[in-house]
Amino acid sequence: MVALTLAASIMVALDQLSKRLVSRWLAVGQSVCVGRYFQIRHARSKRLALPIQQHWLLLCTWTALATALVVVLHYGVNFRRPTIEFALGMALGGAASNIVDFVRRGYVIDMVDVGVWPVFNLADAAILMGVILALCRI
Repeated sequence: MVALTLAASIMVALDQLSKRLVSRWLAVGQSVCVGRYFQIRHARSKRLALPIQQHWLLLCTWTALATALVVVLHYGVNFRRPTIEFALGMALGGAASNIVDFVRRGYVIDMVDVGVWPVFNLADAAILMGVILALCRI
């Protein structure tokens, strides 16, 4: 359970810090080229921008899923490996960070632009990588 908590906490902190830095340094729509295939672009995503009643529904759904995940991790034998806990913590931290943005701002700040994919953020990457890593390690 320590690996899950640590990974989730680190992920939320890194994602929120990256969003704060992008907001401070770049105007919405502005980008900085980092390499041939990679840019930092300040974008706002309203993928899940919902009326406030639906925000609470979304928040309650994520809370229920997080609670279920903690119960499975605590009682499930297959999930007690630190690697799986860490991977699921990454995913949970990414989801939590994006939900914090939706509830607080009504949108999520995205910044990673690789050109062939919609602009995304560290939380999105952590969710995807965490789930894939956990599935590979089960």
